[in-house]
Amino acid sequence: MSRKNHKLIDGKLLQTDKRYSQLKMKQQEKISGWYYQAYRRVYFESGKLPDARQEDDILFDLMQKIENAEIWIPAYEVERHFASKRASIQKRILREYGQDTDYDMILKEASALAETEPHMIPLLSNLSALLHENLRHINWVGFYLVTVSGNLVVGPFQGKPACIHIPKGLGVCGTALARGETICVKNVHDFPGHIACDAASLSEIVVPIHGADGEVKAVLDIDSPIEGRFFERDKANLERFCALIADNIVWEP
Repeated sequence: MSRKNHKLIDGKLLQTDKRYSQLKMKQQEKISGWYYQAYRRVYFESGKLPDARQEDDILFDLMQKIENAEIWIPAYEVERHFASKRASIQKRILREYGQDTDYDMILKEASALAETEPHMIPLLSNLSALLHENLRHINWVGFYLVTVSGNLVVGPFQGKPACIHIPKGLGVCGTALARGETICVKNVHDFPGHIACDAASLSEIVVPIHGADGEVKAVLDIDSPIEGRFFERDKANLERFCALIADNIVWEP
């Protein structure tokens, strides 16, 4: 026994041309979860939302999962459904990784703070608070200052009590100091010599702040409990943030 657009599966006649909205709620949730995780994985690995080719690959793999789970719905219906959800999914991913941060506003406020009081301790204290209030999904943000010995000592910060002294070349902060360049780490547990101040931290970005002589005077250190939290957009804007500091700060206490 058969009917058009139906398939006999284990003695049951099942409709194969259902609309997405006709699926059971558990089936909808399962398919949505598969799609979102695949979409999110592309962003995590590349730092960019999927392009048209990658979306086609995601849909192809998704249909394989759907067929293996014996959920009977045509590919065009799945594609139509997620095309209508693309914008909201993209916004969710950007929000999840803090990529909806208004860096222009942060830089504007940082400039105002620097103009009001450029001396090191008050300025860095206010700037650490500014970042803490405006960056999503972070658990530590602050500054380490270069000492006369050429190592780092903790400066103004927001978060749990931190490591006080960090030798040059050790950990993410010490390595950024030694190299004089920004270091962005997706998973700190994969970074040789990582110094753990907060066990919850998974990703980290450290940006050097250079003095007029070109030497590193301090580093901005930001930790997140989310793996892969920091992307090229964060790096570029936090470097602008640190350049603003370098142009305005008075380093003497």
